[in-house]
Amino acid sequence: MEADHDQPSLGMVLAESSGLRLFTLVLFYFNQGIAPGIFLFAIPAWLASHDVPTAGIAVVVSAAGLPWTLKFLLGFLIDRYPYLPMGRRRAWIIAAQGTLVAVMIAGALANPQPAEIVLLAGLAFLANIAVNFQDVGIDALAIDLMAEEERTGAAAMMVGAQVIGLSISVATFGWALEHAGTPAAMLAAAAVPLVTMIYGCVLVERRGERRLPWSKGTAHPGNRAIQVAAWRPLLRETFRALRGPFSLAFVPLLLVRSLPSGVHETYLPALFARAAGWTLSDYTSLMAMLTTASGAYCILAGGRIVSLFGERRVLAGCAAILAVWASLFAALPSLWNQTSILIGYAVVAEFLIMTFTIALVPVAMRLCVPGAAASQFVVYMGLSGVGRPFGALLAGAASGMGVPEVMFWVMSACLAAAGFYAAIFKLAVERAAQPEYRGARFEAPGNNAVP
Repeated sequence: MEADHDQPSLGMVLAESSGLRLFTLVLFYFNQGIAPGIFLFAIPAWLASHDVPTAGIAVVVSAAGLPWTLKFLLGFLIDRYPYLPMGRRRAWIIAAQGTLVAVMIAGALANPQPAEIVLLAGLAFLANIAVNFQDVGIDALAIDLMAEEERTGAAAMMVGAQVIGLSISVATFGWALEHAGTPAAMLAAAAVPLVTMIYGCVLVERRGERRLPWSKGTAHPGNRAIQVAAWRPLLRETFRALRGPFSLAFVPLLLVRSLPSGVHETYLPALFARAAGWTLSDYTSLMAMLTTASGAYCILAGGRIVSLFGERRVLAGCAAILAVWASLFAALPSLWNQTSILIGYAVVAEFLIMTFTIALVPVAMRLCVPGAAASQFVVYMGLSGVGRPFGALLAGAASGMGVPEVMFWVMSACLAAAGFYAAIFKLAVERAAQPEYRGARFEAPGNNAVP
């Protein structure tokens, strides 16, 4: 017997409340910053403070960054295998959140030491796989449920929430590692994801759906109507969109996006510790302040700057300025022991990377065809994370050879090429907005709005 879709649902129906949707998205995006904050910043800084070689730190950073390059696979799984009685996305989101909690508890029980690189890398990989499933599920939920007029404001809030979640996790986990030990830090890191998972269990996407697998309720008829029940049509339409000339032309800018982050996350903790004598708490506190400031910048100013100058100019300008900035830093290794130089480089680089990212996202959204928008957008975001593990490997190799400035020269060359590419190649960034391109877009199976 099917549930009555007009029945009351305790006021926790996402499709019926704009405020509830925004709060839910912001809360889950805050959670998305926890695992990256721990395994891309706090753990590398902890390892550096225990004199672990940069190559060992690179293994952990690469393991944490690798899942972000696999997001396109996760998107297809979530689209293909929803548990419709609980909504199209919520079962995946809850499962991912529960996995993150389980990984943190497992880390507390295992109590890894700085020398146990393989164990730390395994925890980093599993935690970030869970976060990626949650990320893809939440992005798809936003596409499914948010009204068009809500998306711009919500996007800024979500990006800011993720960055602030990262900064808070860096500060609190770094402090806990230094003062309370690994088990206490891991258990503390599980607390917010656990509360968020419980919150997710009391929501429903649409009235009449189940809150839990054993609850009463049934799939919404609109969800059943649009569900693609086979792999072939889903893959065919998505890859047809991705093979378009403007889509392919956009890929180089995506690939370079996270390369600087991979270099910085791997090498800067060791540089601050060894050249400037910083402690773990000193570095994690700086990263927390910096990421909090960049999150606030995203919400308050980043979008306005991109709107004022246009995506193409911002992409070209940020890449070029960061290339020059990295070149200057590489040319002056004798000054790397000065705290002001290190902080100045990190601050300017972070804000340039963030601005580049803000400009990149709307271009990716513009290139998505309506019928395959969720899967196509996930592929773009997955490609934008490919540079992070390559940056980590570059940092480990250059540092291991005793020529760390090489990593900054190589990074600078890649960014200069990306800036030049963005400056001269208008098609990928601007042509997609033209009427003749929009008219060529196709409708994939199931591209009907759910009532």
